[in-house]
Amino acid sequence: MGDTVGEQRVILHIGLPKTGTSFVQSVLRDNADTLAGHGVRLPDVTRHQVFLGVLHVTDRVRSWGRSEQAAEQAWEQIVAGVRRRPGTVVLSSETLCLASPDQIRRILADLEGVRVDVVVSARDLARQLPAEWQESVKHGRRTSYPAFLRSVLGPVPDGPEEPDEPGEPVEPDEDDAVAGDRAGTGRTGRRFWRAQDLPAVLDRWATAVGVERVHVITCPPPGAPRDLLWRRFAEVAGLAGVPVTLPEASVNHSLGRAQTEVLRRVNQRLVRREDVLGYGDVVKRLYAGTFLRGQGGAKVVLPPAYDERVRELGAAWRDELAGRGYPVVGDLDELVPPPRTEDPGAQRPRTGELLEVSLDATAELLTEVQRLRRENSRLREESERPRNRWSRRLGAGRR
Repeated sequence: MGDTVGEQRVILHIGLPKTGTSFVQSVLRDNADTLAGHGVRLPDVTRHQVFLGVLHVTDRVRSWGRSEQAAEQAWEQIVAGVRRRPGTVVLSSETLCLASPDQIRRILADLEGVRVDVVVSARDLARQLPAEWQESVKHGRRTSYPAFLRSVLGPVPDGPEEPDEPGEPVEPDEDDAVAGDRAGTGRTGRRFWRAQDLPAVLDRWATAVGVERVHVITCPPPGAPRDLLWRRFAEVAGLAGVPVTLPEASVNHSLGRAQTEVLRRVNQRLVRREDVLGYGDVVKRLYAGTFLRGQGGAKVVLPPAYDERVRELGAAWRDELAGRGYPVVGDLDELVPPPRTEDPGAQRPRTGELLEVSLDATAELLTEVQRLRRENSRLREESERPRNRWSRRLGAGRR
């Protein structure tokens, strides 16, 4: 992917979701000046405008409750920035992995005359499935973990299965997760596989830009050097060996199993669709992202009964990708989950554990409410002082 003098090029980094995309984006932002010195830059817009622009070209503006006009303008600014000067622009957004063939053609038409390379990062399903369930709950979904796995992978192959909570309500748009017999045929399964079916995502983009311009980066296994994912991305972007500063802490923190289950049950008592923006600010970022995340907790893991199935899928993907000839940085064997080294034990949190998580989060929430009330009182007093001062002056004038 070496640069050509005067060439305009876009690297579309399209995820997949939960494959270290946030980490790569953070490195790109934190080292923007350094990378620009090597001919690679980010779009000449804000992060929010990138988000809006991608919503526009994937027809998701309305479902996210955003302005159609603002989203269209954001995309036009992104394209104009690409054409403004030669060099490479990295446009990184997981939402692009959801693009349909028609949407992909539209994106490429808007970028006509610009070289487009697509970068797809991929991770084994034993890590993807727990991460995606947790992320779906953070976005307001209410499907239980056992029901989620049944909808995505089908009925548990062998051994005991975690039951749903007795009497647990099932949403009309999620009931397929409980009743569906075939993997991926219900709404929950379709939603997962639309973003996580690696061969299908690659094929949609390769059909439009060519196999040779769709680059696969495999996510390193647990315990690998912290910068390895970035080094793999840098190799594709033509930045190999360029010194960068890595984020000091994890960019996209996970919730524990009990914390995620508490959030899921809170979601059952909320109507998220009436206020998407409000949910993101208050529930996702404050309640989940601050209070629940701060508690830590045991990780969400894949139940052992599904081990064989995800290993079979990973092996099939590895062989299919190798046969298609996609350029790969990393090792396709990393798509096959390694054998377990220990039994994860029971997955369902105990009632007492859920109660403790809920009480701790409630205490923190009440503390935050008290702080905000004090802040509001202070601001109200400050805003009333000029009014009182003018009132006294007017009263003195009348006398």
